[in-house]
Amino acid sequence: MEDGDEFIFLISLDSSKITTSKEIANNIIDELDLTFVTENNFDKIKRAVQLLEQSKNINKELFFFSDLQSSTLFIDDSINSINSNNNVKTYVVDMSAQNYDNYGVSNLILTNSIIEINKPLTFSAIISNYSENQKSNITASLFLNDKRVAQQSINLFSKEEKTVEFETTLKSSGLFEARIELEDDNLNEDNVCYLNFNVPEKIKILLQYENINDIQFLEAALNSSSTSGQLEVTKSRFSDNSNINLTDFDVIFIVGETYNKTDDLNKYFSSNGKVVFIPSSNFAINGSDVLSLNLLKIKEFIKTDKSERSYNEFGKINFQHPIFQNLFENQTHKNIESPIIFNYLKFQENNSVTPIIRLLDESIFLGELKKDNGKFLFFNTAFVL
Repeated sequence: MEDGDEFIFLISLDSSKITTSKEIANNIIDELDLTFVTENNFDKIKRAVQLLEQSKNINKELFFFSDLQSSTLFIDDSINSINSNNNVKTYVVDMSAQNYDNYGVSNLILTNSIIEINKPLTFSAIISNYSENQKSNITASLFLNDKRVAQQSINLFSKEEKTVEFETTLKSSGLFEARIELEDDNLNEDNVCYLNFNVPEKIKILLQYENINDIQFLEAALNSSSTSGQLEVTKSRFSDNSNINLTDFDVIFIVGETYNKTDDLNKYFSSNGKVVFIPSSNFAINGSDVLSLNLLKIKEFIKTDKSERSYNEFGKINFQHPIFQNLFENQTHKNIESPIIFNYLKFQENNSVTPIIRLLDESIFLGELKKDNGKFLFFNTAFVL
């Protein structure tokens, strides 16, 4: 390494530094620091070879400094072209420590479907042990806006990862920064994981309907939940839709099949919208595509004879779904009483549908669909007696 040599430092795929000064090259090395950015190191090697091939220097050498973790070194068949390049001498410098202790946290998620003030709030995160040795009593802490609100002690076997849950409560609305932080080890950069989320002062709900008699029980349930002041419910008939701006609302309940604002609903759903569909009592089916969202199709309409006491009721219930989180006081004996269902829709199922409650004939009573950031909940029967 002499003055006049051309030094190229490929710090990231889109960031490089070039100098012919030995002093400046040493300064660049001294100032290098760890970042939170993860890149495919093999792509960096290929990029470095491309830069060297463009150089007019006779002697070309590539020095690759890495801890050689497989998670950042994805090698494909193009390595053969690098190996066959006789003009570039390649040196690999293994910077990994022997028997190093390293664990990390990733994938911090807020698992609640509904966030309420003074109600349990649950986060989950993946904590991994990258070491060759078992790690005991790793302290993991949950912070909200820099205040520690929960803490756990984690034990992990070598190369093991666990999904760990943390629970707390919120005392107010607003913008929050959540982070999971692990105690120090040999590499602290992967010991922290962040998540930002907003809790609105009020959850604005739009209740749109075809027949006002179809919403009496739903409206009563929403109004009883809004006594805390967090829910703000607006009602609107389908015929009055022209004066409604869907983007003003956090959740939209649509009760009935003859909805007439499908273009706006599609735009709303595609922009993080949350939609709940409930059939009307007369099941006025208008085509097979529910609400023209191209998400869910109706397979058939089932109508039973009440005089013969022929009806359906709940079968399988997915109690692990987030919609049931913190709903039961007794977490070991969960039970939901089923209504007697005479008339209902059967939907065509696909891989995008998550069943939450099935009836005895395996049809979906309550299901969920997600597309991009939109969420769509649907029921198969009307909320009437």
